[in-house]
This record gives sequence, C-alpha cells and structure tokens, in this order.
Amino acid sequence: FENFEIFKAQSGGHQLVELENGELCLATHEVETIDGKSYIRCFIYVTSNNKTIFNKKFACTQISQYNPASPWSWGIQSRGSVVAIGEYGQHGQCGKVWYSRDYGETFYEVFDLRDNAPDVPHAHVHGVCVDPYFDRLYIINGDGSPVSSPDLLNKNPRIWYWDYSGEVLSTNLKNTITWKYVNVGEDVSLGSNLQFACGYALKDCILLS
Repeated sequence: FENFEIFKAQSGGHQLVELENGELCLATHEVETIDGKSYIRCFIYVTSNNKTIFNKKFACTQISQYNPASPWSWGIQSRGSVVAIGEYGQHGQCGKVWYSRDYGETFYEVFDLRDNAPDVPHAHVHGVCVDPYFDRLYIINGDGSPVSSPDLLNKNPRIWYWDYSGEVLSTNLKNTITWKYVNVGEDVSLGSNLQFACGYALKDCILLS
C-alpha cells in the first residue's frame, strides 16, 4: 500500500464508500466540549475533482454525549447515481435518512425514525439498502423495548421501503412519501426479536444480515 494523506478529519473517519462516478463519500465524527462535557457530532463529506477536494455536505441532526465504546456509525450505500445515508442515532434520538440521486451532490431528507418507530426511546436506524432493479430504498431499523414494556416488545425491528422512481425532488420530499414496512421483529417464524443490520439488493432478492 502507498501511504499518503489526502484528508484528515478533526477526530476521525469511520465509513468510506466509493461512488460509481469514482468519487468518495466519507462519514466522520468530531468531538466538541459543551459545558465541560464531551459530545460528538457526525458529518458527511463527498469528494470532487477526482477525490482531491472534500466537500462537507451536512451534519448529523443530533449531538450526542461522547462514549468511546459507542458505534458512531452511519449507514451508507450507493448504487448507480443514488446515494442513501442513515443516521444511527442515540436511543431516544432516532436518526434520519438522507437520499441523493446525483452522486451525493444534493441530499434530501426522506425519513425520520422519530416519526415512525413504535417505541422511539429504544430504536435505531441500522442500515440502508438501495435497490437499483426496482428503484426502491429500504431502511433497516431495530432494537427492542425492554421487558417492562411488553406491549411494545419486538415492534421496533422493521424494514421500511419506498419506491423512489418518478418522485419530484424538493425540500419537502419527506412529507410527500408514503413508507411501507415489514415487521420482522414480530415474525415468530424468524425467531425472537430478530434484527437485521444491513442489506444488499440482487436482481431477484435482497440479502439481509
């Protein structure tokens, strides 16, 4: 490997995806101090000019108290010109999902788990999956309610999906989308409180892990 540096984040980068136009999409995190406590904020960069210029696109919508053991992750997937990014989110601060169909040049908010999870204090966005065969975006979320809330147990793990072909892009896009979902957490044939973390679309199926 050739050792060289083209970009250095303030605190660190934790996910890097090459887009199909040859540019990069990078998720970083930065630690900042507020009232004597350390907090973390995540940022998304997309490169231009053949990976030589790193353009900051947006920041995570929540700022969370720093814990070195926590997975400060984003779900990023790109197929064709479509880029989807999901915010993992702290418990009680469920994340949003962002969508681009111009290789990350412009992003639109399309989903907020706080508006959709049955049990917001115990939900995360685990991953996103772009299906180029059906022009469909999947959102994989999980984590379940404690036993002290039996009426909500197993209701959070879901796979949401939206057919994005023909959608008119606007800053109001999220409010024009009707999301559908499959509740995998309540499917007893799959096991107790089954959760998936990521997915990848093939021509005839979706692989889930």
